[in-house]
Amino acid sequence: MEKIGWMLASRDPEANDEDILDVLRQYSAVLHVDEDYPPTCLLHGTDDTVVPYSESEDLAAILDENDIDFELITIDGAEHGFNGDLSGEEFEEYIRPAFDFVERYITTLENGEVCPEE
Repeated sequence: MEKIGWMLASRDPEANDEDILDVLRQYSAVLHVDEDYPPTCLLHGTDDTVVPYSESEDLAAILDENDIDFELITIDGAEHGFNGDLSGEEFEEYIRPAFDFVERYITTLENGEVCPEE
C-alpha cells in the first residue's frame, strides 16, 4: 500500500490508510460484479509482479458465481504487459482467443446487433 499511498497522499496529504482503502474499493472489480456485469476476458501472466495473477483468479471466480460469461487466459511465465515477448505461435495460443471472445460481443454500427457466436 506504500506505493499507492504515496500516489494518493500526493493529492491529499491528510490521507490515511483507511482513506486510501476507501478509494481503492471504488475501483475494485471484484466488489462490483453483479448480474449486469459485462462479459469479461482476462489475460494474465503468471509472473506478473505489478498485478498478482491471483487477482484475475479471484475475479474469474466471482464472475463464475454470478453467471457472467468470461474467459481467463493464463500466460505461463509472462510478466505484466507480456513485454512483447510473444512469438507468433504464442500469439495464436493466447491473444487470438481473446480477440475471438471480444468479437462475440462487438455490436456492429450498421444494425446494432451483436455478432452471432460461431
